Amino acid sequence: MLRLADRPATLALRIAGTILGGYALAAGGAGLGAVLMARAGMAGSEAALLATMCAFIAYLAILVAGFAARRPLRFVAALAVLAGGAIVLADALAPTTAAA
Repeated sequence: MLRLADRPATLALRIAGTILGGYALAAGGAGLGAVLMARAGMAGSEAALLATMCAFIAYLAILVAGFAARRPLRFVAALAVLAGGAIVLADALAPTTAAA
């Protein structure tokens, strides 16, 4: 007898949602972290490098949590909300360049 976690649709949601949603959250978090560190006075290139290194660790933790989650749909929805918020906030806080 198949449990709910063993159904192909649930497994596909868990795999695709965790990989794509985790990537979006890690990328958004890296962008937000780089912007915040640059605003705090760190050099822009160093801020981007440190934020990217932290995003690799965060992505690994998100992948592990995604496959350990009891409710994959709720986990994927939370990833979507957090990733969207991080991306929008990073874009809002990023310095703008004036047109020539």
